[in-house]
Amino acid sequence: CCYDLMVTHNAAISACSSHESGSVSLHLLANMRRAMLKPNLVTYNSSIHSCATASNFSQVWQLFESMKQEHLAPTVATFGSLLPVCEKWGSWELAIGIIAKMGLASLVPDTLAFGAVINTCSKATRWDAALILFQ
Repeated sequence: CCYDLMVTHNAAISACSSHESGSVSLHLLANMRRAMLKPNLVTYNSSIHSCATASNFSQVWQLFESMKQEHLAPTVATFGSLLPVCEKWGSWELAIGIIAKMGLASLVPDTLAFGAVINTCSKATRWDAALILFQ
């Protein structure tokens, strides 16, 4: 029963990201909590991605902090969902910081993560900062 509800909610939250429905994913997350379902890593990663896609940047960071408070370790996918936010904000420093945090968490950034950081640095005309990634 509870497992099925968790899977259903996670699938619905994940679907929200392809429709830029960050507010709907947050509503579903709140419904999970009211139903006494504890959000898991899939729930948070999907919610973060959905809010990032919908440009709901403040919620992205709140979800990331909530996830850590619930002792769920961020994954490459979690950090990867944060990087487009940096790109949209033009925050190259934060993007490079996220890559550094991935290393501190013993995670290896994938090509999508590196590409997002390089794009962020490029848009901010900070190619010198992007070159740091290759050292």
